Amino acid sequence: MSLRPEEFQFVEDPRRFEIAGALQVRIGRRILRKRQLLNACARGLEFPDHFGHNWDAFEECLCDLSWLADRAQVVLLHDTLPLPHSPRSRRIYLEILAEAVRRHATGDPPELVVVFPESIRAQVLLSLPEE
Repeated sequence: MSLRPEEFQFVEDPRRFEIAGALQVRIGRRILRKRQLLNACARGLEFPDHFGHNWDAFEECLCDLSWLADRAQVVLLHDTLPLPHSPRSRRIYLEILAEAVRRHATGDPPELVVVFPESIRAQVLLSLPEE
């Protein structure tokens, strides 16, 4: 899967990025392991209690978000690229994010916005495989 430039937003300082009325979830610098990442997303995005804490369940919940339909937008703000010690897991995470952004762009609310620092644009794009 290749990433189209419009799927993620890159900004100078994600800490200053804000969309009025959006649910904003920060993915901080201390996210080093898959379990930490999934827990942070599950808490911040209010995943249902049945969330299975694996990639398939993460993709299913992130591509749905129907329980947040009262929000026009949901924003995932990344301070850096998570999972620095696991390129495979980082690639899976980014692929799931890209797919979820595509699905939410054409469906019912909420729109999913994924934000990374401009300083890591190349790293993000290189973490995804070419089609």
